Amino acid sequence: MQKRRQEVGVAIGRMALGARDYLFARLTFGQLANHGLEGAEVEPLIKEVEVVRSAVLDWRRDRLGEILGDLTRGLGKAESETESEAESGTKTEQTAGDFLLDDYVAEALAYRDLQTVERSWARIWRS
Repeated sequence: MQKRRQEVGVAIGRMALGARDYLFARLTFGQLANHGLEGAEVEPLIKEVEVVRSAVLDWRRDRLGEILGDLTRGLGKAESETESEAESGTKTEQTAGDFLLDDYVAEALAYRDLQTVERSWARIWRS
């Protein structure tokens, strides 16, 4: 029965992690010790939560920086490609009207958690 509880706990924690509910995932993995899982087995699961959470926050910070860059350049101006991007075909040229201010505002508002705001604010002040 204890083994089954451990399996279910890991499954629930992974589902929470997939749903970006990092607090619930961390708490779920932390509770596995109460069901007989050793600390050495629990720590990597909790570390995984922190790694995924940090990667998402870093991506959001970078994305907000891109949005601010686009707004600084102006929405109607085409974005220039670098030579390597043009050669590899990894970047398409932005044309006027591709993005609307409302689109950027809606996206930025979705990143309203405190950690993203703090990381983005630090990046803005470094610029």
